[in-house]
Amino acid sequence: MLYIVPTPIGNLDDMTIRGLKVLQKAKIILCEDPRVTVKLLELLKVENKPKLVQLERNHQFNFKEISKILNEAKSTVTQSEAKNPLAFKTTNEDNPFQKGSNLQDLGDSMSEIKSKNGDTEVAATNFYIQNNLKLEDDENVIALVSDAGTPGISDPAYEVLKIAHNLGLNYTTLPGATALIPAVVNSNLVNKEFLFLGFLPIKKGRQTEWKRIATSQTPVVIYESCHRVKKFLEEAQSYLNPITKICINQEISKSHENIWVGPVSEISNYILVEKGEFVVVIRG
Repeated sequence: MLYIVPTPIGNLDDMTIRGLKVLQKAKIILCEDPRVTVKLLELLKVENKPKLVQLERNHQFNFKEISKILNEAKSTVTQSEAKNPLAFKTTNEDNPFQKGSNLQDLGDSMSEIKSKNGDTEVAATNFYIQNNLKLEDDENVIALVSDAGTPGISDPAYEVLKIAHNLGLNYTTLPGATALIPAVVNSNLVNKEFLFLGFLPIKKGRQTEWKRIATSQTPVVIYESCHRVKKFLEEAQSYLNPITKICINQEISKSHENIWVGPVSEISNYILVEKGEFVVVIRG
C-alpha cells in the first residue's frame, strides 16, 4: 500500500512514531531528493535500506518509473484481495480512465486531461478506499515523502496521487509535520477559515494574485522562499493597505524560529534574515 508520510520540518522529534514505523518497513520510498531522504533515514536510524525513487528527473515528473512501481503495487493488492476479500476495498469502477494494467493506457489517460495552466488533471470520478490492512500485515509498503513536511502541497506528490487514483490503488495519508497549521495558529489572525495560496507565481500571474490577496474577505496564507521573501515584503507594502495585519513565520520548528506580527506599515521594523522558509499570514 502507498503511505503518504510527513517528515520533520525542523526538529527531528516532529517525526511521528507511526511515520517512523512506515519508513522502517518500506521497500520503496518515493522522494524529492534522495540525498535529503538518506540523511533523514540515517538520523532516524532506519536500517532496512529501501529503494529510493526520485519524484522528478531533469525537472520533469518521473512518470514512467513511478507508474510502474504503483502498478506493480496494485497487482500485489489484487492478489491479496483474492486471498482475503475483506482486507482491501477499493471502488473506482466509474473511472473511465482506468483501462487496466497497461502503462501506455494510463499514460494516455493522464495526458488527455489538461487544466487551464497546462497541468494534468484527473477527471471527476467516484473513488472510495477502505483501508483495513494493518501495517504489520502489509508486505509491500511504499512510502511517499517530501524533503520536509507533508507531501502533496506545492510538490510533485500531487502527481503521484493522480496515478494512484487512476489505478485504484489503496493509499493513506499520515498526520504529521506541516508548516501551514503552526503558522496559522501563531498568527492569531485566523478564527475559522482561511485561503491558502501556496507559493505565488514567480512572474506571470503574480500581480493578479496580489490583487486577489488585497481584496480577500478571509485571511490568506502564503509560502515564500528565502530567495524571494525580500521582494515579497516590498510588494506587500505596495499592494496592501497599511493597516492590514501580517504575520511572518520563519523557520518553523527550527532552533532559530521567529515570528513577527504587525501592520504592513511597520514591516520595516521586521529584522529580515534571508535564510530558510517563510509562511506569511495576511488579514485585511
